Amino acid sequence: MPGVWRAATQRLCGGKPLALQCDMLKAAIVLFVLAIVAAIFGFGGIAASAAGLGKIAFFVFLVLAILGFIRSAMK
Repeated sequence: MPGVWRAATQRLCGGKPLALQCDMLKAAIVLFVLAIVAAIFGFGGIAASAAGLGKIAFFVFLVLAILGFIRSAMK
């Protein structure tokens, strides 16, 4: 499975090696999956915490991606 995940994240990163932006996206996805699994098993507090952390990781990814796009457009 690690090879599949690496290939998928490299496609998201435009074929470049994994960067901080992709690591943040990976963290957001993992935390959202954790939140869904915790909610299914009835752990509401853990699900809410994981969802909150996932939202933070996603927005950090979003800010880094926008800054990266702006930086590459200025070159």
